[in-house]
Amino acid sequence: MRCPILCALILLPTLLSAQIRLVPRERLDSVRNPQTHPSELRFPERPIEMGTLSESGGVWTTTLRWQNGEQTPVVITAIRTTCGCLKADFSAEPLKRGEWGSIVLKYNPKGHPGAVDQRLFVYTSLSPQRPSAIVRLVGRVEPSADRSGDYAQACGPLLLRQIEIPYTGEREVRIACMNGGKSPLRITEDRLLPTHGVVVRTEPELLAPAEQGDLVITLPERPAFRADGTLPILLQGLDLPPRMRTLRLRNNVQP
Repeated sequence: MRCPILCALILLPTLLSAQIRLVPRERLDSVRNPQTHPSELRFPERPIEMGTLSESGGVWTTTLRWQNGEQTPVVITAIRTTCGCLKADFSAEPLKRGEWGSIVLKYNPKGHPGAVDQRLFVYTSLSPQRPSAIVRLVGRVEPSADRSGDYAQACGPLLLRQIEIPYTGEREVRIACMNGGKSPLRITEDRLLPTHGVVVRTEPELLAPAEQGDLVITLPERPAFRADGTLPILLQGLDLPPRMRTLRLRNNVQP
C-alpha cells in the first residue's frame, strides 16, 4: 500500500508542473507595454506633463494634437487607457497626409493621490491589433484635505464606511467614521429600541467637525438577533428620523 502512495507523492510535482503554465516575463511585459505598429503619425507632446494636480480639484482636461504623416488617410479606431480615471474623446473622421487632428483627454484625480504615470494606446486604421502610438501622461496628485469621499454611507452629518455590519462573534465592532457636519457630534445608542446590552460610542468621544475616528459598538456575549439574522442599532445624537440613523448588525456566525 505504501508504494502507490509514495509514487504518487514523487510524481505530484511533475503532474502539477504539467498543469500550471507559467506566463513568461516577456509575455507580461508585452501586455502592459505592447509594441506599436510602425507609422508616420506625429504626437509632438510626448510625454504629456500634467504638473501637480489637487485630488479635489475636479477633472483635468487637455487637448492632444496629432498629425498624419502617412501617404494614405488615417482614422483613429479606438483609444485605450491604463486606468478608468483617464478618458479620451476623439473624432472618427479620416485625416489626409499632413492634416492635424485632436484628442481631448480627461483625467479624474479623485482617489488617485501620488505619482501619475498613465498610458494612452492609440489604435488606427493602420493596424487593428497593435497601437499606432503610445502616449504617456505624467504628473502628481496632491491628496485632498477633505476625506469625506472615503465614506460610502451617511447618517446625516455622521459619515460611515458601512451601515450594515457583519458579525463574526467579536464583542467589539469598529467602523471608520467622520463628522461631515459643522457641529461636534456625540454618538451613543438610542434606547428607543431595546438595546439588549449594546453600547455605542465614538473614539474620540466628541467628534469635531471634519474629524475622523471610529464608531465603536460593544456587544453582549449573545446578541439578540431577530429572525432575519439582523440586529438594528439606533443611534442617538443625530437630528434624523429613526430609519435614517439605524445601523444593522448581520449575523454571519454559523449555528
